Amino acid sequence: MYLVKLANDEQFRPADHTGSTEDGTFWISIAAEYPDGTYVEFPWGWDTRPNPWQQPAVTFQVTGSLQTSVAVPVGVTPLGNTMGDPYDMAFELDGDRDNIIKWEQPFVNFWRGFHYWDIRFAGWKLYHDEKSMIEKNEFEDPNIGRLVADDWKCNDAKPVTAVSWWGSYIGYKYDPANPDAMVPPISPSYFILQIWDDVPAGIDGPYSHPNDAIWTYRAEADAYTELMVGFDKEPYNVPGPSREPVFRYSVAIPDANQFQQSSDEAIYWLSILAVYPPSVKNYDWGWTNRRHLFNDDAVEGTQDVGGTWSWHNLQDQAGNGQDMSFVIFSSESEEEVQGDIDGDNDVDFYDYAIFAAAWLVEPADPLCDLAEPADGNIDILDLAVLCQNWLVGK
Repeated sequence: MYLVKLANDEQFRPADHTGSTEDGTFWISIAAEYPDGTYVEFPWGWDTRPNPWQQPAVTFQVTGSLQTSVAVPVGVTPLGNTMGDPYDMAFELDGDRDNIIKWEQPFVNFWRGFHYWDIRFAGWKLYHDEKSMIEKNEFEDPNIGRLVADDWKCNDAKPVTAVSWWGSYIGYKYDPANPDAMVPPISPSYFILQIWDDVPAGIDGPYSHPNDAIWTYRAEADAYTELMVGFDKEPYNVPGPSREPVFRYSVAIPDANQFQQSSDEAIYWLSILAVYPPSVKNYDWGWTNRRHLFNDDAVEGTQDVGGTWSWHNLQDQAGNGQDMSFVIFSSESEEEVQGDIDGDNDVDFYDYAIFAAAWLVEPADPLCDLAEPADGNIDILDLAVLCQNWLVGK
């Protein structure tokens, strides 16, 4: 694995380039460079991965220098194997983790070997998938059946802007050498993501559990992504080498649907439910567990005919508590700086120039009407706000 950290002046900022690309989509290329005249017996290659997102990866020749913006791709060819299966490349892009990660407990225990018996003592051997799925025409039916949830701690008041989680199709075994050996799984029609408030341990039982669902988001098939990222030790009851694929799912939450917690310090629960129409799914979907990380165990919830929930903590095969695999993302919410008329997040001479041009002019420029509440005039009250915030944000 290779890792590079970029300095501030080297970082790529998508917002600066969205006007030059279609649908907010970008491509990344990675090229290994050797000194001229060097004999390379084992040239470097970028690892591929199956099941591409949108279009497959491509290979091409370049005219012009890779170090400049004049490089032009020539002879673009999609990548795939000899059987015609398309490929993507293996990589991950990261940002300022302190600002974008609200809670993190990812699935990390991939089996890194060709056969289970070669590596049966490696890593944490007790992970598996917890079924959290329903087959219904409409979600409004209160009898869900089995729902899995896990607790997490909110340490700040920034909104939840995206969620990633890991899951598998129970019983599906993928063999890269024989991808048609089993029928591929059908992805869920949509996922129901919910955040619940907390009932602490000791209130009505020995362990904590969800109380009421306070946020719900329906991630439709065209809103979430599904990427195969490795294998775990399953599948259940399928002979041969254990190769149950682990998929990572991600969804960006639209601004209008983001969860905004009411306090900086609180414990919440996240539940994830895969939903299929009746008689569509060909494998049960399960949320992949992980070694216990925080507070109480993950739980399973079931509803009676009246819609009342019962919660039971989940344990691994050895009777130890377990958690679920997910990451909750946020974004740095920038507070509006009063007096920032030109929108560059500081108050300076540029804002003053706009303000001065609007002084006592009628009708009043609403951007310069800084007093609260706005009174429709640009006068001494607005100037006082501008002075109070002078050079704020610098």
